[in-house]
Amino acid sequence: MTMGALLRNWRARTLLTQEQLAERSGLNVRTIRRLESDEGRRPRSASMLLLAEALDLDPGERKQLVTASRAIDPDGHAVPGDRAGLATGAAPADRAAPGSPAAHAAPVGDPSSAGVPPSPLHEVPRQLPPGAAHFVGRGEELGVLDGVLAERGVVCVVGAAGVGKSALALAWCASVAHAFPGGQLHLDLAGFAPGPPLEPARALGLLLLGLGVAAEHIPDDPAAASALWRSRTANRALLVLLDNARDSEQVRPLLPSPGCVAVVTSRSQLRSLAAREATARLTLAPLHPAESAELLRRVSGDPALVRERLAVRRLADLCEHSPLALRIVGERLARRPGTPLPELVAELGVARDFSTGEDAGSDLATVLSWSFASLGAEAARLLRAIARIDPRPLFTASAIAAPAALPPRQAERHLDRLVALHLLERHGPDRYFLPALVREALSPPATGRSSW
Repeated sequence: MTMGALLRNWRARTLLTQEQLAERSGLNVRTIRRLESDEGRRPRSASMLLLAEALDLDPGERKQLVTASRAIDPDGHAVPGDRAGLATGAAPADRAAPGSPAAHAAPVGDPSSAGVPPSPLHEVPRQLPPGAAHFVGRGEELGVLDGVLAERGVVCVVGAAGVGKSALALAWCASVAHAFPGGQLHLDLAGFAPGPPLEPARALGLLLLGLGVAAEHIPDDPAAASALWRSRTANRALLVLLDNARDSEQVRPLLPSPGCVAVVTSRSQLRSLAAREATARLTLAPLHPAESAELLRRVSGDPALVRERLAVRRLADLCEHSPLALRIVGERLARRPGTPLPELVAELGVARDFSTGEDAGSDLATVLSWSFASLGAEAARLLRAIARIDPRPLFTASAIAAPAALPPRQAERHLDRLVALHLLERHGPDRYFLPALVREALSPPATGRSSW
């Protein structure tokens, strides 16, 4: 069967007109007519990919399409009959007719799709939410993410609460969305949030629904659902953003098939994913001073800040160059026009109040408390002990073990856990540093939590 005949059959199956297929695939309607008439030169691979996504072809049908397209010689003549298979080395018996049971059968050795019909025609998922306004800087980090796009792999963007992980991931995903005709999926895993993290089984159900799998065909068994997810993402140009992950165990069953690109954000270093799945890891640091000043200017909307560089620098330092803290202070400047900057600097220096007073997500102390809540009793006790000691640039495990009433070896293990969650910074083999924003969030006046 020629490529034109295949396309006509598949389009009829999906009840699309040529105009609708053109709109869905992004191709010109004249191109659709030409391809269905087997006219013109051999089509480009990119056009075949777009058509396969628009027609929701399964892997077997995609292979048929590629085989048929390669059987068109450079002068634009379709090779009739079984010569289409011979032109690419494919045996005629390997080609299933469109709509036949064989065309929808799961690959040999892959039972994950057995009994699950192909997805009905649905809109290509475009789930990316709007990114953060006034995104600044991160040129080097964006370049690292571009490298992941070239390799079609998985990258974990990790860092402290409020450092801008989600903002960076969303900005990059939006900039490359056009390279993923199979769609873009987004899921908040609620790893660090007021409520419990999203269970992997529930997360898989939401992801499969996003691909058009009917709810009644999503397996209850997490392993079966994960296998179906990998089957449905195979051979698909898909971008997946898994935001706010708790740990590697939550993420692992959600990774799509190779060839897709997955971006994971987390406060955890996700060490197990890096070790076992060889995922790339990008650790975000606070903004550079010039970027912090630019973010303050943009959020506040006050061009006069350009002339008050010293006060702006002091404000940025008090914010520890954390994007979330800077946005909160910038919003305060915007709603208090005319407030002298030195007055705000003095106010912030006395009471580190990084909150809009409106919701938990824009209260830095509350956002950090979600990290504290993930700690075990001993690690929490150790962190409280660190916050109570005199602020010093660096401290050792042995120096903090006694105040925390822990043996030195046990203290080292819990310190490593705090580093993994970006609540502490490690400097050298046995030197640790507690960021000022974490220290402030641990104080009862800041958190209002007697347990901390």
